[in-house]
Amino acid sequence: MLATELCKTNFLNNNKHMKKILIIFDRNISTLPPLLTIIESLIADYELTIIIKDHEEVIEKLYENRSIKFIAFSKPLRKNTRIFRAYNRVNRYHFFHLTIPLLIKQNNYNLIWIASAEAAELLRKPIIGVKYIFSIYELYDIVPDLLRKIKPLAQNAHKIIVPEINRAYMLRFWLGLRETPIIIPNKPASLPKPSFEIPEQLIAYADKKIILYQGHISKDRNLDSVCEAVSNLNGYIMILMGGVHGNYLMKLKSKYPDIIYIDFIPPPFHLNITSRAHIGVVTYEFTDLNAIYCAPNKIWEFSGYGVPMLGKDIPGLLNTIEKHRVGRCVDMNNPHAIKESILHIDNHYDEYKTACKIMYASIDVNQSIRSLVKDCI
Repeated sequence: MLATELCKTNFLNNNKHMKKILIIFDRNISTLPPLLTIIESLIADYELTIIIKDHEEVIEKLYENRSIKFIAFSKPLRKNTRIFRAYNRVNRYHFFHLTIPLLIKQNNYNLIWIASAEAAELLRKPIIGVKYIFSIYELYDIVPDLLRKIKPLAQNAHKIIVPEINRAYMLRFWLGLRETPIIIPNKPASLPKPSFEIPEQLIAYADKKIILYQGHISKDRNLDSVCEAVSNLNGYIMILMGGVHGNYLMKLKSKYPDIIYIDFIPPPFHLNITSRAHIGVVTYEFTDLNAIYCAPNKIWEFSGYGVPMLGKDIPGLLNTIEKHRVGRCVDMNNPHAIKESILHIDNHYDEYKTACKIMYASIDVNQSIRSLVKDCI
């Protein structure tokens, strides 16, 4: 379909009474839960158009009959071959360089939101003639070439959003910004109430206290010690939930056969598992500054359900988990320290649970996003 035909197809029924926001993203929505927060915060007051890689029916169904459009730039591959993958790369290039500028020209958006640094890299040039917000979720300290490429777009953005205070100051310096980016944590707009029905994946473990790790399952997260610690505790079960990278999960299961694996569940549906956890595990290794000054959305998901946390002793978690007293940060390479911390949390569980609720209520992320957009339009 030609770019002009695409525009006509998707813009026949605009609501003329609502201001319009175009959100530009380069991947599937399920890969970035904070994007759902932006949508939830704005959908009642603005007409939203979301650029995404692929349509995801399970997520788009959540917004049926709402003031939102999803435009996918990826073409389904008939065969997973180099030719079709190359075709999609060319298609993506043309979409970001031809179709998106045409959408902007034809539709008079009141505001544009670039939702990732990778999307900004694809755009290449600052957007002219309309204000734009730019979200930078990662630090990219080991990808200096990407920082160089997005620098002009960052310098011309009306506002830049980051999820953590140290990242804000580092990016201000690296990108040569006139002001420090605004900090909006990766907190969900809302959390669904857990159903009374136990998820099928957990029925067999209803009598166990769940120690839950959710996120990438890969060697750079170093889950060996926590799996070892939980395997030596009676009445607990270790559950790993998320996408698998390499053969790390297989190696873990060979050493600790009692651990349970749950495949990646698209947000927000994964929260049905999160809400059942007894203790949540949050860990990163000293691989780069982005990991050390992490800003995981899972700490807000755990805290919202009153789930205390066990975290790695790195600044990003010391400044959240320890600061708000919602759990403990320890050396995650030390099974004895992990085991001791799990038992300590259990012995003071009600105190940690209360602190979790206080932490979650301490920030109104919906109001922060709405206020930001109101000031920009």
